[in-house]
Amino acid sequence: MENAIKIVRLIQIAMLLSVGIFVVAGEMVGSIPKLSNPTLFYALSLATITIVGVILVVRRTLVLQSAVTLAIAVARCEFQSAATPLCAVG
Repeated sequence: MENAIKIVRLIQIAMLLSVGIFVVAGEMVGSIPKLSNPTLFYALSLATITIVGVILVVRRTLVLQSAVTLAIAVARCEFQSAATPLCAVG
């Protein structure tokens, strides 16, 4: 489970960095009058909005899966002794 969380976090960071790259590219291209093309602006905007949407969906999916896993672990601990490592808190 920890490896999956690390991979998802790495993907989220990479996606956030790509949003920053799109912003910088848009600012650089937008400042050149000859390259001011509305189609390019819309394409970069679409890519950025799509990536942010995917980040939000992945985060929500990860949180929901973790909530289910945590609920199952808590339910399991109710029937076990508090001395077991799985149920030991803090």
